[in-house]
Amino acid sequence: MTAFSRSVDSLFAKLGVAATFQPRIGMNRAVTLIPKRPDEIIGLRQSDISSEVTLFDLRINEVADPKADDVVIYQGEEYRIIGEPRRDIHRLIWTVEAVKR
Repeated sequence: MTAFSRSVDSLFAKLGVAATFQPRIGMNRAVTLIPKRPDEIIGLRQSDISSEVTLFDLRINEVADPKADDVVIYQGEEYRIIGEPRRDIHRLIWTVEAVKR
C-alpha cells in the first residue's frame, strides 16, 4: 500500500459517508463516498443561470468501473451518473457527475 492510498483511505474514513452503488449490470454494493455540490454558473446571453451540480468521489478499490446510467443512492435519493467518470492522477479515486432521478 502506497502513501497515497493510505492517505485516500484516511480521507474517506474521515469525510466519507455511506451510500449504495447500483450498476446497470451486476449487484448493488455498499460504498463510502465523498459528496460535492459546487454551484455551476452557466452564462446564457446576458443572464447567468445557477445550476446545482452533484459530484461524488468514489474509491476505485470499491467501484472498479462506473459507467453513465449507473446509480448512486445517497441519503435516500437516487442519482444517475451522467458523462464519463474521471480518475485522479494516482488512479485511486473516481469523480462522477450525477443528477437526481
